[in-house]
Amino acid sequence: MQQVRIEEVQIMIRVLNQLKEFGVHSIISDEQIILEIFEENLNQADQIDGLIKDLLTETENSNFKKSVARMP
Repeated sequence: MQQVRIEEVQIMIRVLNQLKEFGVHSIISDEQIILEIFEENLNQADQIDGLIKDLLTETENSNFKKSVARMP
């Protein structure tokens, strides 16, 4: 069971790193993930939306109770 948890965390970190490449910054605490976009990346909105969907899917079974997105 511990192995599954480690794999979930690795996937979340990979997705967060991909989001960072698109200019989406993250703040992670014990119970929530905050995503912040400081600039408008309308050209890459579909990719960002897909990655956020992947992240939310991965956090469904985790200890995170809340995901927050802040955009301009």
